Amino acid sequence: VISPQALPGNTWWSGDMPVLLNAVIDEVAETYQVDTDRIYLTGLSMGGYGTWYMATGYPEKFAAVASISGSGYRTETMPPLETLCILKDTPIWAIHGAQDLISDPKASELYAGTLRDSCDGNVKWTLYPDTGHLQTFTRAYRDPELYDWFLSHTR
Repeated sequence: VISPQALPGNTWWSGDMPVLLNAVIDEVAETYQVDTDRIYLTGLSMGGYGTWYMATGYPEKFAAVASISGSGYRTETMPPLETLCILKDTPIWAIHGAQDLISDPKASELYAGTLRDSCDGNVKWTLYPDTGHLQTFTRAYRDPELYDWFLSHTR
């Protein structure tokens, strides 16, 4: 498990952050016994936002991707919708809380729906009706189904 934090003053979608994270993943895979067909990507909040960038930037790297409350702060800064079809063969699970006042669940739903409907992607969309921003992470990461779902996928 690699659990990085964005560098101070950066976001997961700005500057070299995706490139740096990719280099960390590669170094860990070269240094340790890593099944490279089972590299999974997940993030919450700003990290969930960053999962869309990492996944579209390195679609061949991940066996499955889960973005939790990851729609970003402004929809216009999300990766362009037309880039999503590069993920059509990557299982994606977008999870958001309907009561989230920090990141817009409609943007996550738009991404999941675009990937599913326009790209024929393998996408799962979950909207918890009763959770806000922080409660969504807790609920998602406590659910064994998320881990079973990850493990059911290989690259």
